[in-house]
Amino acid sequence: MTTFQALFLLVLTCIAGYDAYGMQLQFFTSKVVIGFLLGLVFGDVKTGLYLGGTLQLMSMGVVGLAGASVPNYTVATLVAVPIAVAAGGSVEAGLAIGIPVAMLYVQLDIIHKILNGFVARWSQNYCNKKEFGKMNSILWLGTVMQVLTYLIPVAISVFIGVSAINDILAVLPDWFMGGLKVAGKILPVVGIAMLLNYMPAKKYINYLIIGFVLYAYLNVKMLGVALVGFALAFKFFKDELYKSKHTGAAAVNGGVSGDE
Repeated sequence: MTTFQALFLLVLTCIAGYDAYGMQLQFFTSKVVIGFLLGLVFGDVKTGLYLGGTLQLMSMGVVGLAGASVPNYTVATLVAVPIAVAAGGSVEAGLAIGIPVAMLYVQLDIIHKILNGFVARWSQNYCNKKEFGKMNSILWLGTVMQVLTYLIPVAISVFIGVSAINDILAVLPDWFMGGLKVAGKILPVVGIAMLLNYMPAKKYINYLIIGFVLYAYLNVKMLGVALVGFALAFKFFKDELYKSKHTGAAAVNGGVSGDE
């Protein structure tokens, strides 16, 4: 890893950490965008996009509601792409290290939220004293801690040395690497299963079957399946809109007749 690549990774990690709870532009927390940028800088755009897309899919529907801490697949992308490129474009190696790091983030996020409670009370004290300058300054501590929750796992995972990672991968037995490859292929399926678990799949099972038949049996490309899905969703929306309008009109007419 060159000095420029290391600095770029650190800067991108800090921006992603700040954007998560700061600007919230969602551009720098997009796994696909991060995968593309890292792939471009590290010299393997294809691997970067593949990993970014895979981790984006795994993260869909995974939301930390009510303050819950969930695996951070943005951090996983920041770790997985450099490692995968260093390992010769091994997507399996990137996922095998990136996913545990996403799980490690959960623990760091819990610590961050606990400490952030003290920061909030500290800033509240200054607010009560009408010392608003100090209040705003203290609030930046929360942002710094948020950035560190991204920076620490990335630094530990990547900057122990790419050569050390290559040495570790080289001494791993074939059966173990074979297991990692199988796991790497299973993980996207697990991501889809997690997504379906959060979605009302049972209610709309007919649409899932249509999409599966189009892709698996008729060999329709993903874009074609997406367009069919959009058409069905648009028709469903129009039908529901039509029903709501006529239901409302019937209720109004019934009310007028009753009054008369």
